[in-house]
Amino acid sequence: MGLFNEPVTLRREAGVLTAGSLGLTLAVALSAMPDGFRARGLMVALETSTSVIALLAAFLVVGRLRRDPRVDDLVLVCGLAVLALGNFGFGTVAAVSSYATHPDFVWASVVGHLGGTALLAAAPFAPSRRLSGGDRTLAAALAGCVAFVALSGVGLALAPGSLPAAGSPALTATNVLSAVLFAAGSAGFGRRFERTGDELMRWLALACVFSAFARVNYVLEPAFASGRVSAGDGFRLLFFAMLLVGALREIASYWRRLADAAVLEERRRIARELHDGLAQELAFLRRNLDALEQGSDGSIARLREAARRAQEESRRAIQALTAREDFSLEAQLARTVEELVGRFRVAVELHVDGAPSLSPARAEALVRIAAEAITNAARHSGATRVRVSVRRSRSRCVLSVRDDGCGFDPSASSSGFGLISMRERAEAVGGTFALASGPARGTTVEVAI
Repeated sequence: MGLFNEPVTLRREAGVLTAGSLGLTLAVALSAMPDGFRARGLMVALETSTSVIALLAAFLVVGRLRRDPRVDDLVLVCGLAVLALGNFGFGTVAAVSSYATHPDFVWASVVGHLGGTALLAAAPFAPSRRLSGGDRTLAAALAGCVAFVALSGVGLALAPGSLPAAGSPALTATNVLSAVLFAAGSAGFGRRFERTGDELMRWLALACVFSAFARVNYVLEPAFASGRVSAGDGFRLLFFAMLLVGALREIASYWRRLADAAVLEERRRIARELHDGLAQELAFLRRNLDALEQGSDGSIARLREAARRAQEESRRAIQALTAREDFSLEAQLARTVEELVGRFRVAVELHVDGAPSLSPARAEALVRIAAEAITNAARHSGATRVRVSVRRSRSRCVLSVRDDGCGFDPSASSSGFGLISMRERAEAVGGTFALASGPARGTTVEVAI
């Protein structure tokens, strides 16, 4: 199982990344070549790619914000926007123009990164209350981000006197502060993920670990301000790569939700058509057959029974189509049992003990089989009590329906449609079907999936 496949292990994942980053940082610091290397093309590619990724992540969070405007997401958008604009305006442009070591560009980049870092670290601690103003507030916030980055560059360019050079205590202090802010942001995003289950928060928490160690490496070797590509730049790239993974997974979840919404809408449409058409016609047929049943040779009674079964089948289809996908097997069984008890006046005991999580198709199959078995027991065996149980047997889910009715000899009796239907449903979802019965011994139906 991959490192990032279990949401409940976020703290362990962050610990692994922290230990690995610390080890790599120490290895670089103690190596004979700690000064990085000059590669103008690589630096341009690094700054450009990080700017594009930050803009993509900001655009993604803007989509979240427009669907559900909240203060914390607005702060997150602003942090990512400032990082993206700062990277492009002072990183990419400086690398392309060979001014990467100019104090104006260095400090403009530092101030822009520090502002974006502060906003990013504040996002998980911002209140989750709904945001007033909608698109106007978002537009004003983004305009403020652009103005902040622009004024940072202009203000530092016009500042009187010389700015501190690379490696100065002031630059070291800003990197230390950024490392602390990213560490705090990682902890905050981690707590937000544990509280809400928002997967983007999880990836932001892990990404901030890399960015914190990027700043630690800049403290050890300020290649960021000397025109060299260093280990700190590698950690910074890992931060944005982790951010990209989180953004892509978030986008994929949007597509899944759109597909699920479309499927649910179609299921509801079919359910409405069944209810308003087939189910109503079957009910009308049964009412009229009741009036014709007297004096018939039994054919009317058989037609009436067929209509009853068709009506029950349509009702179950409607329930299955309109059921929420996140209903548990236990909840679906409980609802079905409650309905059948009210209809047939038979006592049903339901016991669910450690049933594994099943796909919607398999859960639906088990519910339909249990409903058919209970219906057969109530209508044909004279049962007064039915016991329905679900248990885990190794890696399989076992459904058992046992009644105290008159039973029958399976080898001597022709299989009715109900038994055939239950067997076919079980086999259709990869399960096995077993039947045990005998005269005066009741009947047990067991399905393992």
